[in-house]
Amino acid sequence: MNGSNLPLSDQVYDEDAVCNLLRVNKTTLSALRLRKKLPYVPLNKTHRVYLAEDVLNWLIELRRIPSE
Repeated sequence: MNGSNLPLSDQVYDEDAVCNLLRVNKTTLSALRLRKKLPYVPLNKTHRVYLAEDVLNWLIELRRIPSE
């Protein structure tokens, strides 16, 4: 579902794509949703998609820059 030729605001990821992007498994992805408030769009009780722009903004919010 990732259209890499589309602008970031138009890209939608399924759970497998987000797992690959973040290099985590589905259990960890679930924990990120529940504990770290990773934004998602529920399609039904078991299926979710993720807006690429939301994932990027979430990562930016979590970013820590070490002090020098």
